[in-house]
Amino acid sequence: MKKEKKWIICEQDEDEVSTLCKTLGVSPITARVLCNRGYRDPQSAKIFIDKSESFLHDPFLMKDMDAAVARIMRATEGNEKITVYGDYDADGVTSVSMLLRYFRDRGISADFYIPSREYEGYGMSRDAIDTIVASGTKLIITVDTGITAVSEVEYAKSLGVDTVITDHHQCPEILPDAAAVINPHRADCGYPYKDLAGVGVAFKLICALELARENDGKYNLDTVKDMCRSYISLAAIGTIADVMPVTGENRIIIHIGLGLLRGTEDVSMKSLLCAAGIETDSGRNRKSVLKRISVSSIAFGVAPRINAAGRMGDAGRAVQLFMTESPMLADAIAEELCAFNRERQALENSILKEAEAFLFKNPHAAECDVLVISGDSWHHGVIGIVASKITERYGKPCVLISFAKDSDEGRGSARSVIGFDIFAAFSACSKLLTKFGGHELAAGLTIERGNVDAFREAINAYASDAFVAGMPEPVCEIDCEVSESDINMVEANELMRLEPYGAGNPAPVFLLKNAQIDDITLLKEDKHTKLMIKSGDMLVPALLFGRNLISEGYECGDSADIVFSLDINEFRGMSSIQMMAKEIRFGKDTLLEYIEAEEYAEKVILGREVCEAEDYPDRGDFVLLYKFLQKNAPAKGTEINIKAALRALPSVSFVKLKIMMAVFIDAGLITADKCSGMTYSFSLPKVTEKTDIINNRLLNGIKTE
Repeated sequence: MKKEKKWIICEQDEDEVSTLCKTLGVSPITARVLCNRGYRDPQSAKIFIDKSESFLHDPFLMKDMDAAVARIMRATEGNEKITVYGDYDADGVTSVSMLLRYFRDRGISADFYIPSREYEGYGMSRDAIDTIVASGTKLIITVDTGITAVSEVEYAKSLGVDTVITDHHQCPEILPDAAAVINPHRADCGYPYKDLAGVGVAFKLICALELARENDGKYNLDTVKDMCRSYISLAAIGTIADVMPVTGENRIIIHIGLGLLRGTEDVSMKSLLCAAGIETDSGRNRKSVLKRISVSSIAFGVAPRINAAGRMGDAGRAVQLFMTESPMLADAIAEELCAFNRERQALENSILKEAEAFLFKNPHAAECDVLVISGDSWHHGVIGIVASKITERYGKPCVLISFAKDSDEGRGSARSVIGFDIFAAFSACSKLLTKFGGHELAAGLTIERGNVDAFREAINAYASDAFVAGMPEPVCEIDCEVSESDINMVEANELMRLEPYGAGNPAPVFLLKNAQIDDITLLKEDKHTKLMIKSGDMLVPALLFGRNLISEGYECGDSADIVFSLDINEFRGMSSIQMMAKEIRFGKDTLLEYIEAEEYAEKVILGREVCEAEDYPDRGDFVLLYKFLQKNAPAKGTEINIKAALRALPSVSFVKLKIMMAVFIDAGLITADKCSGMTYSFSLPKVTEKTDIINNRLLNGIKTE
């Protein structure tokens, strides 16, 4: 059962809001969003809105940048072979491609190496170094990896090969003894911005190389702008794909990069955007339904296709795409990445079904605060995505473990919820693990099959000790409450000045209370819902993905509280406002109707009111309801929505439903805790004997006409 999120409305200092409105000329809503993002004074807010290249920092502020530039320039001047060593995800692929493009544009020959996710795993290895050295390489430049490769760098050095490391992951206590180690997270690195992606660090490296070539290493804004025009689109894609905070320099990189992508003439970019169905100004898009270029369209359209190459095939194919200048080859590889992505999606759905079947068959595991799920032959390139989906669906940390055929050693991926440090939890259970690594919200492990059950018990014992009051409650943070007068095109356009959105700068989220559902339509195999929302004189469409509101009991005329983001829909040259709903609950008017009905039902059950004839249940009504509960109770704690039950049982009134639920509980046929006026959380205990429900004492105590 997915946990319902707690809605939290942010509070702002009214004086700060007023100052921003007057100084920047923005609306109160925009000012509140700025305050919520931490930009409470006019100067910081203006920098946040402007997103100019002039706010990019000097790359030589990064520790070891000068040493890296010196070693690379010595290699280029001496015609030493260079190999760029990258990770197999989109951050690594874009990093590798960026360096290769830079070297190609400067007439410098360079090779690349990306390990196989399936057969080599993450990071540098001795076998890979042997292959690279055999090719004649004298300098390895790592991108998005290498910070923990202490022994591997030492091994390369013993073979006469130097290494320049560029990475952005957290640093260990002992750094590799490389020619240079560039990482903003180094304890001795004074670089002002720490949250660059791997490709962001790589972009800083090529900026430094160009500054050294053109300006003797001195900072020059025009040189940096030239580098932005040529390479920053790759940096934007990699930064978005790695879900880095959209703050500081990342925000500038993404803003400039997306702007350049909109009118790109780059062959590979055109093909990839076209394959993903994303709109550009280049005229090459052949899709009938287009998405505009945004953080979201890159994150859900482009990034998965690049990642799919590393997950399902060879990440090198994505590099080849970014390096080709042939439109035909670019189109062919882009379609190949799409095929990889479709294969990934099919595997993902299959594993998700098997994982949920595991929870159904193992109720003890399903009831745990931390879900530990194991299976055989699940693709290692996909289990992290599935773990993320399960965490989102159930509101719990999830560890998904896959054992290869005829092997007792399993590899797992974990995803967590905010407030539960999954890496710390793994550390507490380390005796049961072969190895592990990661950070607060995502981690990986290797474990022996015989230790899985003990690990499940241990990590849940850790969770119980760490969170005596229970696992952290999932929350939905709301920027502010709005009225229907705030939902307009002027406000939507102003909020666009706060883009790009993403991690660290989420799209503003608002609350509209007690709006009326004027129309309700299901979309795409009844998986999603489109609403027409009426509030005052306003009538505006709202899209809610991943929920079938009709099955949840919503209908025309209901009132609803809606959490949403404002969006502008572009269709056939026309612009219109729409709401992108995130959460929805029944509004005050609808709840009041049921509260009144519930009060009456309670009086009937207690014998204080006479039950109308049409509300008194017979045996057939009980059979229908029990079958409905059986169908909707796969696990303990299943929620039943009263309105959904009434829709499924048209012969059952609200009062009759309340009577039958009370009788079932009294007879021990179900256990239920009332969640609210609209839902029950219930389970069906195992029943060994027949129950004479019609002669139940509670039912017989109800007064009838």
